[in-house]
Amino acid sequence: MESKKKKALILRTAKTVFAKYGYKKTTVEDISSELSMTKSNLYFYVKSKKDLYDQVVMEAMAQWYERVTDSLDGIGDLRERFMKMSTNAFHYLNEDEELKQIILKDPIILTQVLRDERYRDINLQSRDTIMKLIDEGKNEGVFRDFDTRVTADFFYTIYIMLLKSTLIGGDEVDGIRMFNQALEIIMHGLLKT
Repeated sequence: MESKKKKALILRTAKTVFAKYGYKKTTVEDISSELSMTKSNLYFYVKSKKDLYDQVVMEAMAQWYERVTDSLDGIGDLRERFMKMSTNAFHYLNEDEELKQIILKDPIILTQVLRDERYRDINLQSRDTIMKLIDEGKNEGVFRDFDTRVTADFFYTIYIMLLKSTLIGGDEVDGIRMFNQALEIIMHGLLKT
């Protein structure tokens, strides 16, 4: 099997095993056994269990991010793009049951503090997408002139808090309702106009 295909198979299989048992309870033997390969052969592709776990999480989060950004293609209206980005990020994670289970077992993956985390780069990429939309909105006169980074950090923090409370709390319907309400407040404020 070609090296890239083998690596993709390893990551998919490891994702399934990590989702089932979590990082602490999963052994390299569990994953190599599931792949019908030796532990030493698995180490040809990864340095350690932690390296494999980090690659699995980064790959899953990158796919999640890609799905969200791809869903914005062809949407010209900035408000609609911002709303779609926000709701799709929330819904797509709920559709990836394995990533959802990994995060439930290791909630630090989604942190509200972007400066000191293991998966900082992919989360910064998400925050930067928010910043880009905010800047576009400011340039088009759709959004008020707030500090872009601070506003994006605020929105990202609210998003992660709501996402975690839904995932960890387990009530997806309430979580979606709360998320949509928070998004509505962020987009339109509390005050009547």
